[in-house]
Amino acid sequence: MFDSIKQLLSLNSNIPIILLFGEDEFSKEEAQNQLINKFIVSEEDKFNLDIIEAENTSINFIIELCRSYPMLSNERYVVVKNFEKLFSGRSSKKLADSSPFAIYLKNPSPDTKLILVANIDSAKDILKTYKSGDKDRFLKKISTLKFPFNTLISDFLWMEFPRVYESDYPRWTRERLKLYGKTIQSEALEIMLSRTKQSLRDISNEIEKLSIALPDKKDISVDDINFLIGSTREFNVFELQKSIANKDLSKSIMILNKMLSADKQEMLIIAILSKFFINLLEIIEDYESNSQIQLMASKLGITTFQFNDYHSALKKYNIKEIENSINYLCKCDLDLKSTNSDSLLTMQKLLYSLMGFTI
Repeated sequence: MFDSIKQLLSLNSNIPIILLFGEDEFSKEEAQNQLINKFIVSEEDKFNLDIIEAENTSINFIIELCRSYPMLSNERYVVVKNFEKLFSGRSSKKLADSSPFAIYLKNPSPDTKLILVANIDSAKDILKTYKSGDKDRFLKKISTLKFPFNTLISDFLWMEFPRVYESDYPRWTRERLKLYGKTIQSEALEIMLSRTKQSLRDISNEIEKLSIALPDKKDISVDDINFLIGSTREFNVFELQKSIANKDLSKSIMILNKMLSADKQEMLIIAILSKFFINLLEIIEDYESNSQIQLMASKLGITTFQFNDYHSALKKYNIKEIENSINYLCKCDLDLKSTNSDSLLTMQKLLYSLMGFTI
């Protein structure tokens, strides 16, 4: 049993099966992705990673994958999402004793790491029961579970991700910010939570934006939140980035005008957009060779959700356009610093250049 993702990631290399389950879908998916990033460290490892949706496969196919030898590597990695769907409605002593998966659990492949991601309603709060120290109650809880979850929790490593309620979002947000070496002022926290969609994924995305845009800022203020999230969700630097990624000129101009009417933010906008296009240049060859989004996102140090803008841009911009965009941003930065020209007009011209339009 693991009590934290940090503890989970510190596991040694001879663990054959890991079960991740619970109501907190965001943290469960994050743990899954962090495990993949931990194990997939070379090009050879990529050939030995299979990520499978349970509804699109069979338990026999999964076992066959687990039993097959790794290619050009020491280990194979198999991730099964929504694993519970393979056992929906099935429970019997015979199944637990002689089914193919029961046989596999008795002798799992030493060359495979099997990561099972599931929703197990009957196992809800089993972590709390375990941590209470009441062994008899814990064993009784396990006895109520159907196969294979009773065996998985009894004999292998697991981590439960209980639901985080909205009332606990402020605490969760502060703890999340600590991972980035940041704190947040109380009023800024209130504004931030009021302007997100109130899910852990949304809050995490906003925190990641803060870390990207303000890497050296330790204490997040109201002004920081207003710049990054905007007075509404529609008018902020990341919505501008999204519209540029999609080459939506009219929307980009509208967002830019709204942002600059509220505050002089040109230099920070240029810094964030420059990083965006530099990142695009770094991964465009991976994209053209059909690398997995998961691996490209990991290369940039962002989540797959945060990769959406990059995915859109890579469909719209070729390598020459990306290189030109970086040059346009450098020129705009120099113009703003060295001339007395109208900053709004200069920024508007930048948007035309980035998207290949002529004025």
